[in-house]
Amino acid sequence: MTTEAFLTHIKNSAQALLERSPRQVLVLHHNDTDGLTSGAILLSAFERRGLPARSYSLEKPYPPVLQHILQDPTLTPDTLVIFADFGSGMLPTITELNTTQLPIFILDHHSIEPSTSPDLTLVNCRSFDICGSSECSAATICALFAQSLGPFNEDLLSLGLLGAYGDSQYNIDGSFEGLNASLFQQTLSAGSVSFDDTLRITVGNSYLASSLKQWLDHLGSIGYLSGGVDIALKGLRDGFDEAHIAAADKLTSSFSSAKDAFLQSLSLHTRKHIQSFITPSDFSEMGVKTVGLLCEALRDSSLISQEKYIVGFQEIPDRIPGLGTFSFDSYKISMRVPEKILKLIHEGKAPSLAEVLPAATRKVDGFVDACHPHAAATTIKKARYEEFLCCLEEEIESLV
Repeated sequence: MTTEAFLTHIKNSAQALLERSPRQVLVLHHNDTDGLTSGAILLSAFERRGLPARSYSLEKPYPPVLQHILQDPTLTPDTLVIFADFGSGMLPTITELNTTQLPIFILDHHSIEPSTSPDLTLVNCRSFDICGSSECSAATICALFAQSLGPFNEDLLSLGLLGAYGDSQYNIDGSFEGLNASLFQQTLSAGSVSFDDTLRITVGNSYLASSLKQWLDHLGSIGYLSGGVDIALKGLRDGFDEAHIAAADKLTSSFSSAKDAFLQSLSLHTRKHIQSFITPSDFSEMGVKTVGLLCEALRDSSLISQEKYIVGFQEIPDRIPGLGTFSFDSYKISMRVPEKILKLIHEGKAPSLAEVLPAATRKVDGFVDACHPHAAATTIKKARYEEFLCCLEEEIESLV
C-alpha cells in the first residue's frame, strides 16, 4: 500500500459521502488535542458545504453511550454519523449497535478490529501500512478529508497539523514524518504555521504549538464536565483569544494544585512488574483523561521505579455532557512507561502497552478501543479490579 493510494481513498470516501446526500451530520470525536481539532475541522467543513452538523465529544466511545446515540429515534435515515479519532478498534461493536443501519464514516489512526458491514466506511491510515503513531494523526486525516470536500477548506490544514503535534507525532528536532510532513510543508507555504526552532500555528493569532496543545488538552480533559470542550471548539473555529486562554489557564491552575497534593501524598501499590494507584476523589469533576495526566506526572517524577509499568485507575463519571447520565460502575485505566522501559520497548526487549493492556482487559471482559505502544487506556468494571491486576501481571510476565 502507498501514501498515494491512501490519499485516493480519502478523496473517494469524501466523494462517496457527498453522493449519499445526507441532510444532517453527527460528529463523534475524542476530547484530546487530536480529537478536538478533528471535531473542529469536520464541523467547519460540513457547515461550509451547507450541511447542518452537530457533535458530541466522548472521552471514550463507551458501548452504552454509542447505543444511546445510534438508536436515538429522532435520527432520520438521512443522518450521517462520523467517528473521529476513535472507533477503529471496535468496528464489530459499532455494527451491532447500528440497528437502524445509519451510514457511518470512521476517520481514525488507531489499530483496527475488522468489520465487513456495508454501512461502515473506514478511513484509517493503518489500512494502507502508514504508521498511525508517528506519520498520521486523526486530525491529519480529517484535514485531508475536508480538503477533498472542497478547496475552500485549505485553511483547516493547520488544525490537522496541530492535532498531529498534540499526539506527539514529531521528532526531537521538531520535524514531522509521512503525511504529517506533507501537511507541514503545505501549511508552511500558506503561512499558517512557522518554524524557527519552535513550531507556531495560527489559530486566530499565532501561538506556540506547545501552548495550544496544553490549552486544548486541559480544556478537553480537566474541563470535560464543565464546558471545556465547547470553549476549545469555539477557539479552534473562531480563533483563540484572551478569554479562551484564561479559561484554560484556570483549569491548569486547578489541576496543578490537585496534582501537587496527589504527588505529596502518593501511595503506590506495587507488584513485580507494575506500580499502580487509584485517582482520589479530588479529580472527580475533571474528566477521566485526568488519570493519564497523573500517569505522565509520575513518569516524569523521581517518585516511581524505572523498572515497573505505571497503571492508574479513575472512576468513570456517570454524566456525559449533552447526553445525560449512564450507570458505568467502571474504572478508566491509563498506562504509561518510565524512560527505562520506553527504551526497552523501542529495542524490542520489553512488551509494549498495546500488547499487554488490551489482552489483560479482554480477560476481564473490559472495553478496548485505542492503545498506543507507550500510552494506552481501556476500561473495566470496578468489581474486577484485583482480577485485572493479576491478568496484567501475567501478560507482562509472559512477554518479558
